[in-house]
Amino acid sequence: MDKARILAALDRLAPPSLAQDWDNVGLQIGQREGAVNRVMVAITPGPDVIQQAISNGCQLLIAHHPLIFRPLKQIDTATPLGDSLTAALRFGLTVFTLHTNYDVIEPGVSSLLGTAIGLRDMRVLRETWRQQYSKLVTFVPASHTDAVLAAMTHEGAGQIGDYTECSFRSAGTGTFQPSATATPYSGDVGVLNREPEDRLEIQVPQERIADVVKALKTAHPYEAVAYDLYPLNNKGKILGLGRIGELAAPMPLQALRQHVQQALGATHVRMSGDPDQGVWRIAVCGGSCADLIPDAEKAGADVLITADIKYHQADDARSAGLCLLDPGHLSSEAPSRAYLATWLRQEFTDLEVVEAHETEPIA
Repeated sequence: MDKARILAALDRLAPPSLAQDWDNVGLQIGQREGAVNRVMVAITPGPDVIQQAISNGCQLLIAHHPLIFRPLKQIDTATPLGDSLTAALRFGLTVFTLHTNYDVIEPGVSSLLGTAIGLRDMRVLRETWRQQYSKLVTFVPASHTDAVLAAMTHEGAGQIGDYTECSFRSAGTGTFQPSATATPYSGDVGVLNREPEDRLEIQVPQERIADVVKALKTAHPYEAVAYDLYPLNNKGKILGLGRIGELAAPMPLQALRQHVQQALGATHVRMSGDPDQGVWRIAVCGGSCADLIPDAEKAGADVLITADIKYHQADDARSAGLCLLDPGHLSSEAPSRAYLATWLRQEFTDLEVVEAHETEPIA
């Protein structure tokens, strides 16, 4: 299996452009080219997980947390990070990270956490990105319209809601006069040519424009392709940190605590709030997201489920009347590891995918 193909698919699943500015996502160590037959999926690429990947004969480790989070001034091989980097290089292990770009997508870390505990009608808790679109209009000889359309939709153009390959075409006449240096597909140099053409219109996500235009030019028979791009004000898909949704029915906080522990396989779930209080609207954020306490409060949540909650954060939440559940960092993100492993198996049926064995570092 071509490693570059796998990494390109991961970039499409969770575009690096969606990551937070402070984050370090994508290739951590290794190279994009090469052959891969076995992949490991993990949350944290620590020394133990690196050794698991090597022992399992994996050529690629896909982790949620970055291996290199801050710029390195030195590589001390006596440190856990230095040891991990050395081992990865020695055994040719490529490490690739999906972090905050995986947090915000749908399905992503938080929505998969919400699904695991049975939330309904989930919405984004804190918006970080809104889909922007442009309308691409081009003019194609009728004989090539379908081929051009297929090329552009293959690169992500023409999706509106649950519908794909959405476009509009109308027949007309194009005019052009080839110059002495031109090599026209049709018509003669120095003669005004009138060509039956289709006006083809299609909606393109802003981040896919470059690839769609490249596909258009490749599939179009003309050497000089005429096209226009119009920015649109259409309201697009919203992505962001955390999700909020509702349980099928209200339940006491203590019962929700037990349900979360069982659903996530957590060893322990810390709780802040009255155990007997009925709760229904639940905010979730996989990982360390106590900074979303004000967002959860504003959204009318009864409970925020996240990890790594500190004393003063819990005290602020209690003062605001917001209950908290903390199942642990690893447990809150584990559903996203399982999903990614399943996704890889479905996308690359010849690829062997292994999930890392990981435990909470603190119980």
